[in-house]
Amino acid sequence: MAAERRGRPAPTGRADPSRIRPLPGGAGLRVVANPAATGAERALAELRSLLPRARPVTVRSPGGLPAALEAAARSAAEAGGALGVVGGDGSVNAAARAALRHGLPLAVFPGGALDHFAGAAGLRSVSVAATAVEEGRGAAVDVALIGTPGAHRPPRVFLNTFALGAYADLVRFRELVRPRCGRRAATALALPFASGTARPFALRLDGTPRRLWLLFAGNGVYRQHSLHALPTRERLSDGLLDVRLLDADAGQRHGRLVALLAEAVDAPHALALPEQHVVPRLRLAGLRGLTYAYDGEAAAAPDTLTLTAAPAALLLYRPVPSK
Repeated sequence: MAAERRGRPAPTGRADPSRIRPLPGGAGLRVVANPAATGAERALAELRSLLPRARPVTVRSPGGLPAALEAAARSAAEAGGALGVVGGDGSVNAAARAALRHGLPLAVFPGGALDHFAGAAGLRSVSVAATAVEEGRGAAVDVALIGTPGAHRPPRVFLNTFALGAYADLVRFRELVRPRCGRRAATALALPFASGTARPFALRLDGTPRRLWLLFAGNGVYRQHSLHALPTRERLSDGLLDVRLLDADAGQRHGRLVALLAEAVDAPHALALPEQHVVPRLRLAGLRGLTYAYDGEAAAAPDTLTLTAAPAALLLYRPVPSK
């Protein structure tokens, strides 16, 4: 399960893109690298060359990442700079929460096994991200919030995807065994586990009873431009959730579910689910006993969750034209 840092709620109103300023040589940038990320050492070496005034923050174990991000965010705020992160989607999610809490721009340097958010933002290399930091290029992008009505803690955030059903069970099992055998082997074990134990689940979507195999929600609308291409997001600031469903009462068989899981084991946005709804907000009820997944992490669901798009809430360095 994902570690959650509690504290003051992250501001999720619209952010001011004019606060994305050039940081010559990375001055004022505090960069935290997940030591478990596959490309962390290589990315940090490249960063030291491209942004010599940036200050790397040492993390001795993956469990220390939230505290390191919080300390780095405080230091960056005092320096009038920005927060940087090296890692995959889970690390970027944690860094985004810290950046939101402190009102900081975020610099994402790809270095994980999965870099879906960095790819969607056009940050396909460390050098591209470093150039955006030096030149002060960026934009305010959406985040999506996972709220628990009546809970006394801030909502969780997802930048890419949220899922219920067999895919969430796959993520939960993978993350449970991953420390013992690594990501690749854990995924190979998780796929037959999730396929073999999958059962339809009942819930209420905005008050309507449904029985589903899978529910997927994307932060932003995903579009597929050709038969063999993975769906992508053309925009990171449309203020919408892309909700896809696999209905258990509409003739969808277990075999279809197994095939879908195999195709999308590391890319839930590739789930070709037949029913789509594009909405700014969704209320999910009757979830107790289920697991949900978000940005590659897993958590136990309470009875009710609300998913809400937070438009243009996060300041992000990315390669966009200067204004």
